[in-house]
Amino acid sequence: MNYAGIVLSGLPASGKSSLARELSRVCGWQIYSIGDELKSRWLLGNNGASFEDYVTHLPSAAFLPVIETARRNLETGNAVIDARYTPPYDDLNPFKIFVAASLDLRIRRALKRYEGKSFEEVRAILERLEEFELRMGRTLFGQDYDYRDPSHYNLVINSEI
Repeated sequence: MNYAGIVLSGLPASGKSSLARELSRVCGWQIYSIGDELKSRWLLGNNGASFEDYVTHLPSAAFLPVIETARRNLETGNAVIDARYTPPYDDLNPFKIFVAASLDLRIRRALKRYEGKSFEEVRAILERLEEFELRMGRTLFGQDYDYRDPSHYNLVINSEI
């Protein structure tokens, strides 16, 4: 099998970024995280808004330069791309992995990130993010696109096991 690199997708707080870091370490490949790139932009001008409020109010055009940078990273080969959507990279022949986990486990994981928030508050955040990501994927790649559909991936990992 000859792949240009790895593109990871997954539900919010499923373990996608942790897997990306581990794959990067084990393979010795560069990593590019769309989420980290968006977070760095948020830090520059969040005006007190939470990251979730910032990202869920971005227009679809704001995602295009970040996706293009990820694409350029993948074109160099030997890259792990921590993304949400795979269509922008399909022609580059990456190995595509989707990371899943139950909502309850994802909430428990995310509670560390959202210090001071209750279980129900974190549930609402994760559900809102997933809904936004689905809607943005459909805006960018067509109304039938659902990034959670396993048929888009070479491998689906349940990170609970």
